[in-house]
Parts: sequence; C-alpha cells; structure tokens
Amino acid sequence: MAGLSLEALTKRFAGRCVVDALDLDIDDGAFVALLGPSGCGKTTTLRMLAGFEAPDEGRLLLGERLLAAAENGRTSVLVPPERRSVGMVFQSYALWPHLDVADNVGYALKLRGVRGAELRRRVEEALGTVRLAEYGRARVQSLSGGQRQRVALARCLAAEPQVVLLDEPLANLDRSLRAEMETHFREFHRRTGATFVYVTHDQSEAMALADRIAVLEGGRLVQWASPETLYREPRTDWLAGFIGQGEVLSLALDAGERKVEGSRLMRALGRRGDHPVLVRPEHVRPSEAGVEVEVRECVFKGERYALSLALPDGQALKGYHATALRPGERITVTLEQGWRLERQR
Repeated sequence: MAGLSLEALTKRFAGRCVVDALDLDIDDGAFVALLGPSGCGKTTTLRMLAGFEAPDEGRLLLGERLLAAAENGRTSVLVPPERRSVGMVFQSYALWPHLDVADNVGYALKLRGVRGAELRRRVEEALGTVRLAEYGRARVQSLSGGQRQRVALARCLAAEPQVVLLDEPLANLDRSLRAEMETHFREFHRRTGATFVYVTHDQSEAMALADRIAVLEGGRLVQWASPETLYREPRTDWLAGFIGQGEVLSLALDAGERKVEGSRLMRALGRRGDHPVLVRPEHVRPSEAGVEVEVRECVFKGERYALSLALPDGQALKGYHATALRPGERITVTLEQGWRLERQR
C-alpha cells in the first residue's frame, strides 16, 4: 500500500481552469472526501486520479510511483487506468444487466486473464466483504439500489486496488439507504485497508465517513482538515456557510486569536465592523443576563426546536431551545464563543 500525492495538479477545459494547482498528500489507508458544490472540480480531480483525464500541469504519485506528469499543457507521463492499481465506483453503478452478480464482480478479472479457482476465490471474497455472499447467482435487476451499489463496490474490491475512488456513490439512493450504506462503507474501508477517496457535495456524508476532507470551490482548495476542524475552525466565511449551521456576524474586533471568547464577543455586539465571526447555534444559550433577541422562526427538530433569531442591529443568529417559542417573542441569550474568519465571498 502507498499514499497519494497531488502536486499542483491542474486541469483546464476550453481555456477554463476547473482544477487549479491542487496540492494534497493523502496517507496510505486514509478515508478522504473531496467535498464541494457542483462545478467545484471534485469529479474532475477524481477522474485524473483514475487516469480518465490527463492533467495539464502538475504531478500525481502513488507512493514513489509517478502516475501522471504535465507541464505547460504537455503530458510527459500518463499511466493508463488499468495499470494504476486504482478502482472506481460510479454513481450509476455501471453493472451489466445480462450478467449475474458473480459474473459482474469477476468481469474485469476475466479480462486480465484470471481464471478457475483464483477467479472464484476473489469473487467470493469480494462478495463476502460487502455482505452479498449468497447473491452470486442473482440477476442484477432483482437487487435493490443499495445492493447494486454493493455489487459495484465488490467488483472494485475484487481487483485488489491500492486506492478506491467513489464518485457520489449514494446520490441515487433514498435517505434511509444512504445512512445504511454509510455504515457499510466505513466497514468496507476498515476491512480492506485500502485508501478511499470519496467525492460528494453532501457535507453530512463527508463528515460521517472521512478522516480528512478537502473542500473545493471554483477549482481551488479552500481547506484540508479533519471533519472536526472544518466544523469548529473553518478558514473562510464561505466555508462557514457551506459546512454546518450558524451565522456569520460582521463585528468590530481588535486584533487577537481566531477563537473569540464569550465575554469579548458579547462586548463586540452592536458594533458593526469588517471582521466576519462565525457563531454556531450550540453556542447561543438562553440566559437571564445577555442580549435581547427577537424570535423570527421556530422549527420543531424532534429533541429540540431550532430558532432563527435577530440581534438588535438586525444581524441574524441561530440557536436551539427546549420548548416552542412564538415568532415575535423576545428572549435573552448569551453567546459563548465565536470563530474569526477570513473573507472569501
């Protein structure tokens, strides 16, 4: 096994830069997500990793092995997909409807000349890994969407790749199936030990699955960090709005740490300025002493109510409350902490 290194990886289409000098070091055996809105460059990056697209600039390495290199729009190295030890799972499953499950899983192996007992062993092991050992002779059309996605993953795993690429694999499934498949993907990753690179536009998927997340916007890397760091310490105002709940306040703040403690934050309220500060809803607490806010909206969320609030100067906050409140009602809250952001928007 080996890690992946992306060095200033760049891709242009019709003169437009869709991946812009992307640098990433992905550890061997990691589960990494490429996260961002449509058109941010995440699928193009995945296709360059797979070998389906050639970079226009930069280098791509698997361990010490150079998979692709280009400079000034000219490709000097491009290892074909079948020689990269990289497998890909597509959003559309890409299964052969006229073949049964076992033949779908073993199709690529047969093309590589694997036959007999070795073929059967690898197919059976792959189906066992995805919990479909008893479905080898089933027709693809008889399977549910979640089962078809597991067949597609088994086909990938049967080839024993060092890297597994997943292109929005849960996009065609309903919410309950997506939650079930998230559990399966975590288990598959743990059992195989392969490096997983997972493309999604869904922040909850990325947060639930990945060890580290690369957030892309406009072809550029915005932040590369653990899910916890992205949520608690986003770098920019755009990223704070893209990941998690909360509101970004514009406040006048003196120089200081990125983390804004509650007392300092409360003193800054009412003094509009140029400093964007993220306040998450869990840090907005009802209290007897604090700042009075107006309830704009109250939405039932099961175990609590989600509030949309307005500060006296009109800036918005989000918070939680144990009981329902009426729009127009006024309550007093304390802001326990905030996080100073860089401006991107």
